[in-house]
Amino acid sequence: PEGWIRFLDHTGIETTVLYPSSLLSWARISYVDWSIAICRAYNDWFYERYLQFSPRFKGVAVLPAQEPEASAEELRRCVKEFGMVAGLLPGNGLKSHLGSKEYWPIYREAEALDVAIAIHGSVHSGMGFDTYNVYAPAQAFGHPFSLMISFGGIIFHGILDRFPGLRVGFLE
Repeated sequence: PEGWIRFLDHTGIETTVLYPSSLLSWARISYVDWSIAICRAYNDWFYERYLQFSPRFKGVAVLPAQEPEASAEELRRCVKEFGMVAGLLPGNGLKSHLGSKEYWPIYREAEALDVAIAIHGSVHSGMGFDTYNVYAPAQAFGHPFSLMISFGGIIFHGILDRFPGLRVGFLE
């Protein structure tokens, strides 16, 4: 956190929203209970390490999207107890696209809490890149393609019509 504060001071940035990086493959955790525990542990650590360090840091809760009801509960906990400003969902790697009905509890909770859902490119397996033997093209194409898949699911399955107060960001 000290390095972030120096960076913010040097650049004149007042506040920043921080996301995980090494945890972006959490959508591929096949054991639901592990996913829930890992997301909860990360969110606890993040709160203790960053959010308690400075009010200039804002947090995005990592949600165990393999279990949408648990995701809604974790989002509620992180917003109410830690003051986080959004929940994070993966752009790819789940069993269904993000426009599927099973994810509605997450959107319902985000709308009720008046926080955003951030969708970030994540795992690239199953997208046609599995036979690449270099990382750069999988990274370069995987993130935008996974975001386009998520965008299509959200828009064309009427999520923003069903949850008109929901705010969604597609980020990379």
